[in-house]
Amino acid sequence: MEDIVICSKCETPQKRVKLKKGERAICYYCGSELYKYIPRLREKILVSSLSGFLMMLLGLIFPILQFNIGGMSKDFNLIDTIKFLIENGYLVVGVFTLFSVVLFPLIFFFLVIKLNFLADKKALEIITHLQEWMAFDIFVVGILVAMIKIFSYGEIMFSVGFVGFIGAFIALFFLTSIVKVEYYWELYYKNV
Repeated sequence: MEDIVICSKCETPQKRVKLKKGERAICYYCGSELYKYIPRLREKILVSSLSGFLMMLLGLIFPILQFNIGGMSKDFNLIDTIKFLIENGYLVVGVFTLFSVVLFPLIFFFLVIKLNFLADKKALEIITHLQEWMAFDIFVVGILVAMIKIFSYGEIMFSVGFVGFIGAFIALFFLTSIVKVEYYWELYYKNV
């Protein structure tokens, strides 16, 4: 099974070839990239998932932003924001934010860490499906857009939680965009 790779575009099964640093395997039917050689991939995945998990916790514990408008100062963290949304009638938005920005990324990081040590097919299947439902990047961009809009009303300061979210965002970007799902299956087969 591990000697065959299936193209994600045309679904053609092809024999896996061993690559050298910087090389890519290309589908001979449609020309799309099948996989590429990333040196020390397992270590990079483990470090990124551990860092992302810890940075995410940092982002949840500490305030994200601090607003100072007209002498009044207010700290904002994600949990308080979700509670505010739910309490003020935005139940769907609050619950969606809770799952797509908090729970799904935390579960994703945890399962990727677990997959580095244990062969767990159920964890791998969950990772594959979670990638479609995380909206962490949209949340970070939303914060930046809101800051630009509010900037003229007062002073906005980044807090420790924002640094945590940016760190988690970078780790999540690496683990979902650069590392393809096939690499997680490779980790699974190496642990079996």
